[in-house]
Amino acid sequence: MRYIPLIFLLLIPIQANAENHTWRDHSKVIFQDHSLNYYWIGGSVGKDVMHLNDAGEHFNALTVSLGSFPKGKRGFGFISYLEYSDFQDESQTGNGWTIGFEPIWKYKIFYAGLGLSLSDDYTSVTGTRWNFSIPVGVRFDLKRNKFIDANARHRSHGSRLGIQEGRDNNGLNILGLQFGVNF
Repeated sequence: MRYIPLIFLLLIPIQANAENHTWRDHSKVIFQDHSLNYYWIGGSVGKDVMHLNDAGEHFNALTVSLGSFPKGKRGFGFISYLEYSDFQDESQTGNGWTIGFEPIWKYKIFYAGLGLSLSDDYTSVTGTRWNFSIPVGVRFDLKRNKFIDANARHRSHGSRLGIQEGRDNNGLNILGLQFGVNF
């Protein structure tokens, strides 16, 4: 029962495209026709403003992202990122690196996804090195192939879903503002 929300999240893109395309048609678009997507690179700053467990904890992040985004009103893309952060929690203060990959689904200016991230060090903020990541955002295209993106990303190892219940996991919720260019 605890995995049902995750299953529905994975089915959203398939259900949204089922009315106009077969899965075979859509797989051709994803893997063969790159003219329907544009690639982008961006930089963002983020802060864990939703962490409510302890007022003494903080997490700041600088992120460089590279990805693919659909040109049309809806479609599939991806986000890959490298994040540098400084954090302070009840047990330690330090800096960390995280890499992540998130397949996303876009509808108009909104997007959401589900991916994985790997941190170079264990912190009590996320509980483990490997974490699930859920990005949600709004992207606005500006003139001359530039864009601005406001996003939120949740990272945790899934204790709410029953995964590794014995390990501490407060979760990490980063609000970010990103600027970038399309190419």
